[in-house]
Amino acid sequence: MSGTSNPARGAVLLYGLLTVGAVTWVLADRGTIDLWRHPAPLLHIPFALGFVGGLLAGVVFGLIVSRLSRWAVRRTRWAAGLHTEFQALLGRLSDSDILLLAVLSAVAEECFFRGALQPTVGLVAASLVFGGMHVPVNKRFIVWTLEAVVMGFALGGLFWVGGQLAAPMAAHFTINYENLHFVRRYKPA
Repeated sequence: MSGTSNPARGAVLLYGLLTVGAVTWVLADRGTIDLWRHPAPLLHIPFALGFVGGLLAGVVFGLIVSRLSRWAVRRTRWAAGLHTEFQALLGRLSDSDILLLAVLSAVAEECFFRGALQPTVGLVAASLVFGGMHVPVNKRFIVWTLEAVVMGFALGGLFWVGGQLAAPMAAHFTINYENLHFVRRYKPA
């Protein structure tokens, strides 16, 4: 980790704790929660097909969301301001930092919020807590928190419909991977 930036090092700790929290939650539940599968999926798809289909659906969904994010940054003042704030907060991320942050956030957040929390407290509460964990440093950009709530519902919906964590993990990874690259290279006017 010698080439890893400070934000990435902090993320390793944060996401490690979140993953431990998810596993602890499931163990404390004494086995009624399956971290990888929704307890009552809308569609009952065989595991292999659901896994591959979930990965594909997640990547497509993630690409759509990341393109909408880019559009907003280029066309709205609040999104451009948030983008600039992220650039200052994250500094100059390397390709390996971006990959690490995207993988860790997708795995840890989806295991905790969708895999452990959603089956216990429901989609609404899990989505609100997910949004609450995305409160920005600058309160002017509370819109980001609202977006996170909406994304919590969308990612939770992917989990509920397909029944597996593959779709929300793939979507989360794709969104963060694409958006972190965009944050690194695009300078709003």
